Amino acid sequence: IVVQLGVESGEDLAELLVSDVYLVHALDTDSAKVDKARADLRDKGLYGKISVSQFVGTTLPYADNLVNLIVIEIRGTRYEMRS
Repeated sequence: IVVQLGVESGEDLAELLVSDVYLVHALDTDSAKVDKARADLRDKGLYGKISVSQFVGTTLPYADNLVNLIVIEIRGTRYEMRS
């Protein structure tokens, strides 16, 4: 699983889907960004392999050792953390 924190567009998320063996899950606190990214992905036929959720918690919703890569999108700049 590849996780992106912060969503700018569905196109950015599509770039993270580098292989069919990965799933991409994006989280953002802004419901409008989540809705827009979902619509973009549906239009491209990618929703399912890539999903987007609104983040309302304080900890990430994943079990230990489940995520392969975390990408953090902050004002248009990407930071990557690999496990």
